[in-house]
Amino acid sequence: MSGRDCSFVSDPKPQDQNSSTPDLSSREGSHLSPEANSTSISATSSSETTSTSHEPTFDSVVNMEHMELFVHLTTTRDLFSLGDRVHNFRDIFDTCIKESVKADYLLHAILAFSARHLANIRPERSAHYLNQAVNLQTRAVSLFNSTSRKVDSSNCVAILLFSITLGHHLLADALATRSPDGIDGFLTHYAHCVDTNRGIYHVTLSAWPLLLDTDLAPVLSGSQQESSKQPRGNQCQAIKQLIKDSNSLTAEEKEVCQEAIKFLQLGFDALSETEDGQTRSRYRMIFQWTMLASPVLTSLLLEKRPEALILLSYYALLLHYGRSLWQRCYTGRNQPHCAHNALVFRHDGGVTEMETFDYPQQETPFANELNISQDSISSNHYPENSHDDHLNEGHDGEITELENLCSPRPETPVPTSEERSNRPAIISAGVWFVVITSFLVLITTISFLTWLWFEDHGAKAWRRLMLSGRATQSITLTGVLIRWAIGSLATITTSMAASIAVERHGVPKSALAEVSIARFTNNGPYFFKKLLPGASFKPWLRISMISLLILVVASQFASTLLVTDLKELRILSFRRSMSYGVGFPPFNLTGDLTKFPLPMRGLSIDYWSQSPSQSEIFAEYSEPGKLADNIDDTGTTLRAFLPIAPQVERESIQYFNGMARIIDTRVVCVPPRFSAKYCRQPDNEMLYICIMVAADLSNLPPYHLETGTGQLLEPEKKDERYVGHFICPVPDTIGPMPMNNWVLCSGDQSNATVTIDSPLTNLTAWEQMEYDAYRPQLLFNVLQGLYDQPMSWLTNATWIHLNSTTFGPWVQKSTRISSRESNWTQDQEIQMTLCFGARSKTQVEYLNITASTTSNRFEPTSPFDTKANRYDTLGVRKQLAAAELTQGDNNAKREILTIGKKDLEESIKRVSKDGGYHRATLPYVTQNIGICALCSPGAASPQLVSPLVWQTFNDVLDSTKSVALAVQVLNTLVSRLEYYVDINSYPKDENSSTIATFELVQAPQQKWGFITLMAIIIGNTLIFFIVGASFLNETDSSFIDNAWHTIAQISLSEEIQPLVERARLAPDKDLENWLRGEEPSSGFVGNVKGFFGDIKRMFSQSEEERLFVRDGVFTGVGPK
Repeated sequence: MSGRDCSFVSDPKPQDQNSSTPDLSSREGSHLSPEANSTSISATSSSETTSTSHEPTFDSVVNMEHMELFVHLTTTRDLFSLGDRVHNFRDIFDTCIKESVKADYLLHAILAFSARHLANIRPERSAHYLNQAVNLQTRAVSLFNSTSRKVDSSNCVAILLFSITLGHHLLADALATRSPDGIDGFLTHYAHCVDTNRGIYHVTLSAWPLLLDTDLAPVLSGSQQESSKQPRGNQCQAIKQLIKDSNSLTAEEKEVCQEAIKFLQLGFDALSETEDGQTRSRYRMIFQWTMLASPVLTSLLLEKRPEALILLSYYALLLHYGRSLWQRCYTGRNQPHCAHNALVFRHDGGVTEMETFDYPQQETPFANELNISQDSISSNHYPENSHDDHLNEGHDGEITELENLCSPRPETPVPTSEERSNRPAIISAGVWFVVITSFLVLITTISFLTWLWFEDHGAKAWRRLMLSGRATQSITLTGVLIRWAIGSLATITTSMAASIAVERHGVPKSALAEVSIARFTNNGPYFFKKLLPGASFKPWLRISMISLLILVVASQFASTLLVTDLKELRILSFRRSMSYGVGFPPFNLTGDLTKFPLPMRGLSIDYWSQSPSQSEIFAEYSEPGKLADNIDDTGTTLRAFLPIAPQVERESIQYFNGMARIIDTRVVCVPPRFSAKYCRQPDNEMLYICIMVAADLSNLPPYHLETGTGQLLEPEKKDERYVGHFICPVPDTIGPMPMNNWVLCSGDQSNATVTIDSPLTNLTAWEQMEYDAYRPQLLFNVLQGLYDQPMSWLTNATWIHLNSTTFGPWVQKSTRISSRESNWTQDQEIQMTLCFGARSKTQVEYLNITASTTSNRFEPTSPFDTKANRYDTLGVRKQLAAAELTQGDNNAKREILTIGKKDLEESIKRVSKDGGYHRATLPYVTQNIGICALCSPGAASPQLVSPLVWQTFNDVLDSTKSVALAVQVLNTLVSRLEYYVDINSYPKDENSSTIATFELVQAPQQKWGFITLMAIIIGNTLIFFIVGASFLNETDSSFIDNAWHTIAQISLSEEIQPLVERARLAPDKDLENWLRGEEPSSGFVGNVKGFFGDIKRMFSQSEEERLFVRDGVFTGVGPK
């Protein structure tokens, strides 16, 4: 050979073994073991490969190289197929393996053939594999010659398979021959191949009955049917006529040539023959022709008879169409400049002329040896230009070219070892950059989302992001980045899937352009939306791409999935400084009254009769009251009104540190001893009731007593008895007065004042203010039917005590009133209690407080029920701790803030040092109050409260049975109203306050969207790695993100040329119809039928002819 090793030379050396085949005829035996010449089957190699090998032979050891051959044998489907699609291939192959275990010559033969195949597909180790092939084949023949060749049921299958394997091996060697003897060398090798393969036919005939009872019966029957068909085409019509009209051939030689032409025509017929839409046995005749050829034809070839050589050129044409087979595809790998020559027929006025066309750089070893004159061939016949689409159709005066037997076409170059080593990486640096960037983006976004979803809501960084208002934007941007990363990976995955399809699985012609281009550019699995169903991809790859398509579509909703997990949530803000107006500055009424705050001018400002429109949130510090008989004590209750005007801001406060109006609302009520009579005031004609009250103070919590002259008694000098005089107006009633109408009367200014000790009392800093402190208050029910009598009767009436009852802080007395001037008498039931408070002149009214809560608050309201004709005061009463609370209720449930004891003590210490804080206030708490819904206002009547306040007072009294709580609620309501009515007029305080609020944000509250997105990302990643691993392992001719090679691999493939020609000015739909042999649809009905046809084909699993990329060109050769 030229530049490579060869398994056989033209003159085989006989082995020193003798064997006989008595059961085979001499003719039959000569094809397998030429006993007619007293020799056995010989297999020799060139001197370059046989004599110098020092590698261990199969005789001495079974090594890993033999295991490599066996694995290659079992994993390579197209080793023997010659392009056939045998559905039960695996069963036949299993039979071959089983028989090889029993017949060692068969095992050596198939391993030798596996080595021969590896020599073709791995040119860098071609010499090594060729040497293995020669050694193993020689051993196989030797073992066969040494066995008994009596054909019976036990060995007929093994002998047949051995013969077929040896024939295939010899054919591959013959087609690869590059002999320095030119055409003579080639013909010698080819004749040797034909002679050997002819033995297969005779073995099959002699053992036919036995073989029909074996697993090979279906294949043999199918082969017999194929070779027994009648020719249909006319591609060989010219050569038939040429043989018929030949003057140099005998009748027997003509008959032999006509028989060979028949088999050639069957080979051409098979090129276009389909069965059930599948191409079957297209190239089987390439091998069968060498087996069916007569010895006479072999002799004619060896004699180089012109007719035989022309006949051989037709076989060369058949080989040309089978150039995708590995026996042809890899021929001449080590000769990149091998001559390309051909036999041609030129049409020029009926004269047939043989010419040769060769490429430069090497002499043509075949055509140059031909010396055919026009006289030796009839000039009246030549091949007609009637070839179908499977043959190159000539046009007027054109040349139809027949490729010769020595090399492939230069248009489909095979890369050399150097070219292979210099190939670019199948994944470029740019693609790796996109992959790495995509995974970095995914890792970063997953980490960010995990932190966002599962971080502690108290963490500063998490709160900072949420409070900035950028959480939703961040999630949306994260979704965009995830979509980009998944889309980028999906695009690369699609390119890799396309590469796997074109190199390992094969691609139908109808999908070839789309899949090939997808290796360079695509928009992810959307690109394959028409190819995913049917037979375009193999099942596992199709399932992967369908799954990828679903996941990529789902990933487009990444932001939506994440946003669905967002719900409104209140989180704690960071502390910040704010400036508020706390109150009006201190003012002494003895000064310039023109500077008195205008909103406070006019001492008749009526706070009591106003209905509170809001229940402003306040801060509270409380201690339990004293528990003793006949005492009702609320305990120390400091309530601070926050200097914040907007309700929304008050409700969101979590932390407040700053100056606030603070009052001690503690109330202690005791049962008094009293005597009463009607009286009048000198300055008006209104009716009053004058009451002398005495009360035991021994059970009172710590208090201070101030005499009527203003003297503050020391605790050790205190009298444990209180005596006071009350002049209380008697309101005029509209009708019968129920028991739930009350008068709250303040003691006379000349009375002693009892003040319950308070944390706010600063005895070291007296503020000289003209307003009264909190004087004792007497609460009693409104008397009835008084204004119906003359005033003189009432004022001169006598009060006779009938009986009295004490219960808790209450005393109830029955009294008979009699007129001295008439016989008029009236019985009255009087229920009375005496209440003391903690507010005094020296009480601190403004304090720098620190208050907080655990959650946001909502200010309660008192909605009016028109059907029940009453207010719902439960919410307000709960806020004021004047309703029955359920177990676990605390200040948070009451919608207020809490002042801690330690914080309060620190604030009080600062007040003691600074001398206290006071502001201008009004003496509204010292007025006489009518808590009466059916009383008429009058000049001397008590100040009447609003109906809402009246009902709130009585609801507290009814639900808690605590008069002290009821009075505390009353005082808190009016004090809060008085403070907030002018809050927008207060000047800004010099010192700012520090606050923290609960802000309403959109934050992750659910996890289903997050989990779904993570599943989408994981699914995309898994598919990427699965497809990527297969791509790196199984492809070598596809370069991701490179365009030109996708075009070149199509354009250099001659099998696609007819399709490319038609595609120049045709839409894809027409090409698909042409490939299926269907007429293009037209009109509305045709389009509808085509639409439903496409849907049907989407679910069709029928196999189509597939093309593969082998060494950079699309071909019909299957995977390695």
